[in-house]
Amino acid sequence: MIFISYATLETPYEEVIKSHLIPSLKKFGLSYEIAYVKDQGSWQKNTALKSKIIKQMLLKYKEAVCFLDSDAVIEKKPDLLLSIPKNIDIAYHEFNWYGHWRGQWDNTTKMELLSGTMVFNYNARVLGLLDEWIEKVYENLNIWEQKVLEQIVYARQDLNIYKLPASYCCVLMQNYTVPKYIKEPVIVHHQASRKYRNFNRY
Repeated sequence: MIFISYATLETPYEEVIKSHLIPSLKKFGLSYEIAYVKDQGSWQKNTALKSKIIKQMLLKYKEAVCFLDSDAVIEKKPDLLLSIPKNIDIAYHEFNWYGHWRGQWDNTTKMELLSGTMVFNYNARVLGLLDEWIEKVYENLNIWEQKVLEQIVYARQDLNIYKLPASYCCVLMQNYTVPKYIKEPVIVHHQASRKYRNFNRY
């Protein structure tokens, strides 16, 4: 498996990926490649590149890839990711919105696909999924890439899906602490977008 990510040049994310993700990949001796891409002019357009970069990396390596956002930090060796069965097409964490933010674990009606930690296997079905994601992202640049992927995945019946536990996509609380229900986080996302989403480029 190859761990992949990207950062936009001449934006704060160049430093974010150097201070967060890259050191933790090196710490655990994980094979990785980072793409450095031209800033598209807005956070929304920059995040839309995610689908294209994942496809490019799959075609390059012809094996499973694990995508991590640039502000992710791997805290423990990600053994679960490294042992995902070959017949799985896509792995992601399904976020319990009410549970995480409000502590209302009896209400599971607002579940969200999170795209910060994802695994894609190399096969024709996955490449087709990525083609659809790329097309629909650029048809709907006002919609977050994560929501576009969620709509596609939830509408399809042919995908072999693996649901990752919250510890592999740990979203920090508003005060930047690990939520209490995640006892041993493996991959922590530091939510750099809260700070840099409206970064003034000019």
